[in-house]
Amino acid sequence: MLCIFMCLGAVVADHDNYGKMTDNKKSQLHLATLVSPFIIIGLGFIVATLSYHTTSQYAWLPPMIFYWAILFWCIVFLRGLASFKFWLKKSEGGFGWRLLSLLTPAFVIIPTMLYSKGFSFDNPTIVVGWVMIVILNPIVEEAYWRAILTDATHTWKGWQSVFFTSIVFGLSHPLIMGINIPLVSGITGFIGTFVNGIIWALVYYKTKSLRWGIASHMVTNFFSIGIFFGVLKF
Repeated sequence: MLCIFMCLGAVVADHDNYGKMTDNKKSQLHLATLVSPFIIIGLGFIVATLSYHTTSQYAWLPPMIFYWAILFWCIVFLRGLASFKFWLKKSEGGFGWRLLSLLTPAFVIIPTMLYSKGFSFDNPTIVVGWVMIVILNPIVEEAYWRAILTDATHTWKGWQSVFFTSIVFGLSHPLIMGINIPLVSGITGFIGTFVNGIIWALVYYKTKSLRWGIASHMVTNFFSIGIFFGVLKF
């Protein structure tokens, strides 16, 4: 399955010349994009399950590294890093859509205050994890789950595009990270991620920019990470 995915990427890798692509190559690019979330979730689930059986305190790390790596690969091969210039342009639409992004941090502030056990930055794992989860993760997730998938479904009705991108985003967390991280496991992990996904997808769909989505995602993860490392007892 991974080989098929890589071959699809190789076929459409000249995304910078999209305007010069044949209709056949454009169709291959579109197919690769729509199929990609299911392959990511399937492969991520396998990696997470194998890592779970190591029973290590750091069992969550290999699936996360794999997840970030394959999202980055998708960004490069399906759209190209130059797309960030377009994705990070000035937001359009009403200011209310930008304010909508503030809902996701609001969801986690109170649980963080109630359940976070705190952690020490003397632990290198905490420092690396904080940087990756708070800074890197929002950038690659918003670029892939919001921008790439929303752009690929731009011919769909708005609610269909938002629902599709949010449902696959919601599934990715309990089926990959949730195997080793209780915070995003099971139905509660799916619902929380799905709701956040709907908000961020709406913000991108209406503003045509990732600026507010990435910022909101970073703040949300900042508050969530206290619970995350607290649960893992670092």
